[in-house]
Amino acid sequence: MNGTLTLFSSSCLVGKRCLYHGFPCTFALPALRDLEARGFRIVDACPEMLGGLTCPRRASYIFDGVVYQSRGTKGQKNVTPHFALGAQLALEILEAARPVAVALLLKDSPSCDPGFGIFGRQAAKLLPAIACKRGTEWEAELQKILGAQWKPRKKRGLKMSTRRGLSAMKDTGRL
Repeated sequence: MNGTLTLFSSSCLVGKRCLYHGFPCTFALPALRDLEARGFRIVDACPEMLGGLTCPRRASYIFDGVVYQSRGTKGQKNVTPHFALGAQLALEILEAARPVAVALLLKDSPSCDPGFGIFGRQAAKLLPAIACKRGTEWEAELQKILGAQWKPRKKRGLKMSTRRGLSAMKDTGRL
C-alpha cells in the first residue's frame, strides 16, 4: 500500500465509551484493529460528546428536524444545539484528517447515521459513508470501497466472552 490511507470512524465503533447508555460497542473492533495492523490510520470522533452531552445520558431521537432527549415522565428536552455543535466540530476533525477514504458511522444514531443523522448526512456528502451495525454487511461494503487494499479476515467461529473482550480493550488503551 502506498502511503497511509485514513478512515474516519464514530468513536463508539473503536470501543470508546460514548454511547448514550455508557457501554462499549465492540462488534467493529476486530475489523478496525485489522485495518490498523495493516497500516490504515483511523481517526474517530463522537459528535454527541463533542457537543457537550455526557455519558451515560438519556437516549435521543429526531422528530421533524429537532433532536429530543427523552426525560422519562418529565417529557423531552431539545438537544439540537448540542448535536449541531458536535456535528460542526466532528466535521472539522474530518476535514483536518483529509484525505479520508471512507467514514464508518454507527447506524441508527441520531448523530452519525449517514441516512438521517445530524453529522452523518453531512459527512456522507463529502465522502463514502457506511452505516455500521452488528449483523449487517458493512465489512463487505468497506471491502468494495477499499478493493484489494483490504479484505476482511475469515471468521474462525470463536467467540470472545464479553469480560475477555473488555479486558483486551483495556489492555490496548481503547477503554
